[in-house]
Amino acid sequence: FAANGITGAVLKYRMPNHHPEVPLEDAVQALRIMAGLEAGATGYTADKVGIVGSSAGGHLAAMASTIGSFKPAVSVLVDPVITAVQGNRHQLLSDDDKTAPPVTSTLYYNALKAHGIEASMHIYPSGGHGWGIRDSFRYKAQWQDAVLDWLRRINE
Repeated sequence: FAANGITGAVLKYRMPNHHPEVPLEDAVQALRIMAGLEAGATGYTADKVGIVGSSAGGHLAAMASTIGSFKPAVSVLVDPVITAVQGNRHQLLSDDDKTAPPVTSTLYYNALKAHGIEASMHIYPSGGHGWGIRDSFRYKAQWQDAVLDWLRRINE
C-alpha cells in the first residue's frame, strides 16, 4: 500500500475474553484515530479511512464495516472468516481454503449487492488459508493489483 501512496497502520486489538464487543471497539477506535476524530494520530487526518483484514481480522473488518459505530469508506477482506451483511467491500479468497470456505464470502458478497453496495470478489484456485502475505503465493501480484485497481476505480 505504501508504495502506492496509501498510508497504513497495524491494529493490535484485544481478544474478547468473554466480552465479544472488545475487538470491534478497538477497530472502531483505530478508524476514528486514523480519521483524525480522536487523539492518537498527531498531525494525521484522512478524507477516507479503510480497513483491511485477513482471516479472523477479516471477520473484524467485516464487523467494523457493517455494525461498527464508525464505518470505514472501504474494506478489503482477505480469506475472511465471516458469514454475511453489508458495506463497500473487496474480497479475495482461495478456493481450497478449508478454514474460511469461500461459500461464506459469497453470501456476504450477495448481501452487499442486494443492498446496492459496490463490491468485488476474487477467488483464486489455490493457496489454502493465510495466503495473502506469502511470497510463495502464485497469485500474489494479481491480488495486489486487483486491490489497487479497485481502490483507484472507486476513488475516481
